[in-house]
Formats: sequence, C-alpha cells, structure tokens
Amino acid sequence: MEPNKFYILSAQCAKFFNPMLSLDKTEKIDLLEKVNGKCGAILDGEPVVLPVPPDGPPDIPRFQLNSKDNAYRYGISLVRSDLSFHQIDEPNSQITDVSIDLLKFEKELLNIYVQEKSWKITRLALIVDYVAELEDKTSEFIMNNFLKQKDSYSSVELSLLKKGAINGHNINRWFRIKCIERVANSLHLKVDINTFAEEKLDIGVDEMIGFYNGAIEHMTQEISSTFKGLIK
Repeated sequence: MEPNKFYILSAQCAKFFNPMLSLDKTEKIDLLEKVNGKCGAILDGEPVVLPVPPDGPPDIPRFQLNSKDNAYRYGISLVRSDLSFHQIDEPNSQITDVSIDLLKFEKELLNIYVQEKSWKITRLALIVDYVAELEDKTSEFIMNNFLKQKDSYSSVELSLLKKGAINGHNINRWFRIKCIERVANSLHLKVDINTFAEEKLDIGVDEMIGFYNGAIEHMTQEISSTFKGLIK
C-alpha cells in the first residue's frame, strides 16, 4: 500500500425492515431463488441456510450468499439485510471502485423486497472499514492530531459522532479511529453513516440510491476535513 493513504477493507450497505419479516421455509426458498436470479453474477457461491429456530433472535441471519472468492457477501435476518464487499488481497481499492457494483445489486435487492414482496424499508446505513499504513506509530499519530494529552499509549481508540443530513434524511455519522497494538503503523477507520432509528421512512429505489451516493460523497469530504491532508 502507498503510505498515508486510506484503502478499503470492507464496504457494507444495510437496509432495515419494519415490521419484522416472517421468513418460513417456503419464503426463504422463494427469496433465495429471486436473489440468485437478480444477483447471481456476484453471489455465485453455494447458499448457506442457517438452522435458526423460529423463535431465535431476529437479528441473526436466516441465510447467506457469497461470491466464490468471498469478496461479496449477502445476508438477511428478520430485521435487516446486508450486502457487502470485502477486500481479499492486499488493500488497493477506494470506495468509488466498489460502490458501482454494490449499488447496482442493492437496487436489484430493493426491487425484490418492495415490488415482489411488499416489504417496507424504513432505515438505511453505509458502513466502510478503511486502513492506512502510516510512516509513524499509529498511537502517536492519533494522540498528536486528536488529543491534547501526550502520554505514551500502546493502543488508542476514538469514537466521534456528528449529526447532519443527506438528501433530506437526518443521519448519524460515526468515525471510529483506532490502532492495533500488534501492527504499530496501521491506522483503522470505521465510518458508519445511518438514518435515525426513530424516524420510520418508506424507502424507494431512487431514494435509496440518492442516500448511498450522498453518503459516499459526505464520507469522502468528512475524511478529508477530519484528517486535514494528513492521510489521502
């Protein structure tokens, strides 16, 4: 990796259901067939149906689909669905490199949910994990740039919440910045942008794509502003 530059480890698009789904065996088979038909180009691995009892926790995925190389993964529980990209080799991707495919297939999934299943999507989130290899020790970089206290720590983590709006939707924007003790020069940044849980939306395709595109633009600007040219 090029030093002092952020690369993606993973990017995840989440959609939340309300009311909670009822995925019995017949419904799971039907949904698997529909998702395979629309997203089989990237989710070309063997499906995994998890043996969750009917009264099991609603947030545990009921089934999962992966690409053969595990770069793309999809899972659905009774309360949310997630489509994500995971960097398999040396990190070398930016969010714009993977967002085209993610949003293309997120659109297909939403069409299944809304048009064919009449499920209601009330909340959205975009979660991106970044990594950067620094020239200096990561704990010292965080303390020198974000903290007044200059004591020496082997590990430092920060959680920074900012509230705002994207395309008319109120959002939480979390930055979680941390170092890993065993990798002295590795800086990890998790960005989580999500609509308010208390605001029950009714998301359509155009609205969803607008949110994700806006979230990517917002994220890029916020990273640039927060790190002030220290990291690209």
